[in-house]
Amino acid sequence: MGLDAAVYADDAHDRQISSLRIGNSSLVAFLSDEISKLGCDAPVLQTKVLGSGTHSSDELALADVKALRKELGVVPPGSTELEQFRAGLLALCEIAVRNMRPIVF
Repeated sequence: MGLDAAVYADDAHDRQISSLRIGNSSLVAFLSDEISKLGCDAPVLQTKVLGSGTHSSDELALADVKALRKELGVVPPGSTELEQFRAGLLALCEIAVRNMRPIVF
């Protein structure tokens, strides 16, 4: 089991525009711990993206996607895993904003 995020073209989730495999629960816990240790303020990232490690049809509303995009910009550099995660999630945020769609987990 793991955590995936996607942007869909419509509310019926018929056509996926883009997706990101965030990782298994161990990687999600590692990322959350690393972000906490870096001491940055990233409530959307910590609670709504990485919070539980698993999601079931949860959505990150467009306003939260925009906030997440800002948070990702202030997270200090970290491990290779964190940097790959940040780059992938930032790209997914950009696609979501450009298409005015939520991110679905």
